[in-house]
Amino acid sequence: MDLPNILEIANLQQQYEWIAKPLDFMDKASQVYPDIFTSGIYGSKKPIIFANHPQVIQEVFTNDRKKFSAPGTANKTLQPFVGEYSVMLIDGTRHKRERQLLMPQFHGERMEAYGKLINSITQKIFNEIPQNNTIIARDVTSTISISEILEAVFGL
Repeated sequence: MDLPNILEIANLQQQYEWIAKPLDFMDKASQVYPDIFTSGIYGSKKPIIFANHPQVIQEVFTNDRKKFSAPGTANKTLQPFVGEYSVMLIDGTRHKRERQLLMPQFHGERMEAYGKLINSITQKIFNEIPQNNTIIARDVTSTISISEILEAVFGL
């Protein structure tokens, strides 16, 4: 299989840019190849293909798993952030089973309900902030996040 639009930047340079300024790296690469490109950010052993075109992304997510592969081991660096048993770190039949358990919570009416809940909680908390006082934005956003998690996830 031919790899699409291979970046003409040394792999070491790509890796440095990916670590130091990942958003700048993605912006630069997508200016050269806006729809899809191949990068060697993790070294030359296994190139990474980045897709930005909606039809390409749809094909990746709806196609046979044998055609496109995203092994959980490739995401091992995320383990401290997402946990050892995250769907992002497993693959094969176990990944498919776990993903199917999660999917209903991230579709249609459920997402619309989450949006309304987030909006409602945010409005409530902002309305409780005293006028003409200095606030610490981190405290406010933490309160919003915790309130949303408690209500959306735990129903409290």
